[in-house]
Amino acid sequence: MIGIPIGILAGWYGRAVDFVALRLFEIFTMVPQILVALLLIALFGNSVGKLILFLGISSWLGFARLARAQYISLRNRDFVLAAQAVGVPTWRILIIHLLPSAVGPLIIFLVQEIPATIFASAGFSFLGLGVQDPLADWGKMLNDGTQYLSIDLWTVMVPTVCIALATLAFSFCGDGMRDAIDPSSRQSASR
Repeated sequence: MIGIPIGILAGWYGRAVDFVALRLFEIFTMVPQILVALLLIALFGNSVGKLILFLGISSWLGFARLARAQYISLRNRDFVLAAQAVGVPTWRILIIHLLPSAVGPLIIFLVQEIPATIFASAGFSFLGLGVQDPLADWGKMLNDGTQYLSIDLWTVMVPTVCIALATLAFSFCGDGMRDAIDPSSRQSASR
């Protein structure tokens, strides 16, 4: 909700808006996303809702860059030029005409970002900064299981395997969606 509108405006309007957006991207690229989320958690406290919000706030940059690239590639297409020629308002072109063409790669990117978010959430919970008692979380289970590691290895193995399987499932889902939306990626992967 943060990155996509910024990317759309930068890609559509170009020039000064694109210049400012690119400088903003460069500034936020210098600060690691996890560090931003960690800072927000330290300032505002931790809960499930806040953790989700902070991880979302810290990961807007990829969506902005992808939306910008999609709109740059689409803004000079014939159907856009035809809509402009007949006087369709800019907001309608951006949302009704271009967004359906750009949303496929954005959805794939969202699905492929989920494993990184799962790892980050588990990492924060492992450190005690994420989900708190009485709620369950794989990272918290790992943290709690480390004290019983010499007695029972499964207290750590089960949440680790669950994290690995969940991230692997979302990675396969993202790859499958990419292949379904863009058949040329399937042909290049088989070569």
